[in-house]
Order: sequence, then structure tokens, then C-alpha cells
Amino acid sequence: MSGNFGTDDKILAVLLCYSESELDKNAVHQGKYRGICGVNPYIWKPYLKDMDVQYNSIQGGFEVYKFYLDKTNSEYKALLEYKGAKNNEKVKEVVKKILKLKKQIKAKQLKTHSK
Repeated sequence: MSGNFGTDDKILAVLLCYSESELDKNAVHQGKYRGICGVNPYIWKPYLKDMDVQYNSIQGGFEVYKFYLDKTNSEYKALLEYKGAKNNEKVKEVVKKILKLKKQIKAKQLKTHSK
């Protein structure tokens, strides 16, 4: 990913896209479209094109997540919105796991850099 992405952003973007497709650019979502991050091209392709970002990319997924983050001002709520299933308990558990893994990875990085 290029642009102004910090380490936390990169961690979250990869975890989010992994949770959608295991980083498979040809993963099928809802039997309707393919993509690495589950970004629906029928909804998001014009938005991402205006930003000069490819929709079937980790950066594309992250930009859609940032849209929801701006809307909700909460990582947890933004991830639920991104996944489109705010009331689904299984999705809530996936979102909690993403945030937990992000925190664990960040802690390991801080520990490694402080040595």
C-alpha cells in the first residue's frame, strides 16, 4: 500500500482483507462479485476511481473502511458497517478478533522496537 498509511493502518487493512478472502483477489462474495477485500464494485468502484485507487486491492478495502470510520468514529462500528452485517453475531466475533489481532501485532512490534 502506498500513500499516508501508518503501521496500524497497514495491519488493519491486511487483517480486514484477510477476513474477507484470505487475500485471494478472485474470492467470490455473495455469489455476485470477486475481490480481495469484499468491496462491492457496483457500489464502491466509482468512489475509489475518484481517489485513483483500484477497488480490488487492499488499499481499496482500506479506503472503504475509512469511509465508514469517518461516518461512525469507531473502529468496531466501522468494521461492522464494512462487513454489512451489524446484527450478525458471527460477524461481530470476526470484528472483535480483527481488533484483538491488531492490538497483539502492535504490542509485538512495540516490544521488538524497544529492544
